[in-house]
Amino acid sequence: MRRLQVILQLSPIALAIIVYLIGGGLYISGATCICLLALQFLFLDEEQQATSQLHIIVDPRDPLVDIVAVQGLGSAYPHTWMGKKRNKSVGRQARFSFSKPKVERVMWLKEYLPEDFPTARIMAFEYNSKWLYNADFMGIEEHASALLDALIEQRQDSPSRPILFIGHSYGGLVVKQTLILSHNNGKISSHDHYRWIADVDSGVAFLGTPHQGSKYAMFALVLSFIYRPLGGNYTHVLKLLSDGDALAQLDNEFKPVLSRGTTKQTICFYETKGQVWSWPFGPLVTRLSARLGQGAEVAMECNHNDMNKFSERDERYRRFIGKLRPVYNTLANPVANEVVKDELRKKLSGRIISGSA
Repeated sequence: MRRLQVILQLSPIALAIIVYLIGGGLYISGATCICLLALQFLFLDEEQQATSQLHIIVDPRDPLVDIVAVQGLGSAYPHTWMGKKRNKSVGRQARFSFSKPKVERVMWLKEYLPEDFPTARIMAFEYNSKWLYNADFMGIEEHASALLDALIEQRQDSPSRPILFIGHSYGGLVVKQTLILSHNNGKISSHDHYRWIADVDSGVAFLGTPHQGSKYAMFALVLSFIYRPLGGNYTHVLKLLSDGDALAQLDNEFKPVLSRGTTKQTICFYETKGQVWSWPFGPLVTRLSARLGQGAEVAMECNHNDMNKFSERDERYRRFIGKLRPVYNTLANPVANEVVKDELRKKLSGRIISGSA
């Protein structure tokens, strides 16, 4: 079934063109396209419809920090946070057999992360991020509002607890919009509870987030338009990723959030590899697009789809945790947090003095 899904993920239009070019003729290529569309409707989207909700994965006693993972575009919980761990005992001959090798899925948010951060409550935000099939027509503001409301509901007993966000791809943009909404709406008297998120110390780890968009977004727009009968969404999410002005505005609105009196730390991870035997050929999000312009920038030796998946405690995972740990320790340690706040106040006061001079 998995191999069938992989085949069906290819564009029926593209496959029909291939059939036509190899001599299949117009009628045969047209029939191929129609058959693949029908098969996609029946088999491709077997996963349940995602509803916006915040899953509590690990809830220790008296946690110091909330870690919130936000999935990217076209992903599904919990698989998007699962790495595939192959059985190393499988012999060389098994590679050429027709039997499928045993693959173990590792939910690293549950199995690995608690060991590295035992004082963290770990959560994952699920929402419908599909764009090709059964997509909803919610934009980034609606996704961010859903995350913001879920956070407020889950944090009523500890609204001042620091938050460490982990946003993969489009999920990083959702995190940015969430902090913007909490910052802006917190100024309105009827939304004072939004300040529970705006005023807490927080950090964000961006995993391949396209702050400047992606050159493949326009192609995805065209593809989602073709798949409109199957529920493709070519208006909101993909339009944002191809709209440089909208992304620039999002960045401009995010800068005041980072300069608030509370601690706001960011780390941008960028991919160094392209997809293997899959579209696109090359990094989906370039280093230039993945950078925020401030905070640390870290290379992750994998492709875009694997940035949020770890199947073992290898060098890539240890490097990721090593970059994340200082941010977590600052949030969890009130004394260190005050030092960071003092440094931030000095920087802000320097900007104000230089700006007024």
